Amino acid sequence: DRILTASGDSECILWDVGTQTATEVFSGHDGDVTSISLSPTDPNVFVSGGVDNTVRVWDVRTRKSTDSFTADHEVNHVSYFPDGNAFVAALGNSECKLYDQRAHSLFRTFTSPLGNTSECKMAQFSNSGRLMFACYDDETCFAYDVAMGDQAPQRLDSDKCRAKCLDVHPQGYALAIGDAGSGKDTSVKIFWP
Repeated sequence: DRILTASGDSECILWDVGTQTATEVFSGHDGDVTSISLSPTDPNVFVSGGVDNTVRVWDVRTRKSTDSFTADHEVNHVSYFPDGNAFVAALGNSECKLYDQRAHSLFRTFTSPLGNTSECKMAQFSNSGRLMFACYDDETCFAYDVAMGDQAPQRLDSDKCRAKCLDVHPQGYALAIGDAGSGKDTSVKIFWP
């Protein structure tokens, strides 16, 4: 069994869980690595995002970065599109950028509809890839239609939500958002279609 980690020393490390030792070190970022996402179609490929304003694509077999994308701001979170050909980067401004790996280009930029500069803390796709869920530092979360990027997103929460994590149910019928709350209060909000 193996686990992949991101760290504040600008590296991603692949660990052997049984021996508790590092088996591979992936270096290339010029600052903290804030997030990683494993390819849903190739277990040897992952993306990493960092405070150096870059997203890097890695191949475990070659132990090297195979591609790099420059963002306009530090990267808080990365997440693969379900088909493994694209990924989203949640940035330290109000943007989420969807990159197409095959074309090595930016496909679409999603911005908070509130017009503020609150950080996009995380983003995750629905199982079909039609929707992208994004949570912001101003305690708001939105669902964006990826195919119709110019449509106004739907706000997910009626109350403020200090999202610390979000994930889609494996069968796709619910979205869970971990809410840090204030103080020691924590909760999970579940959204059903």
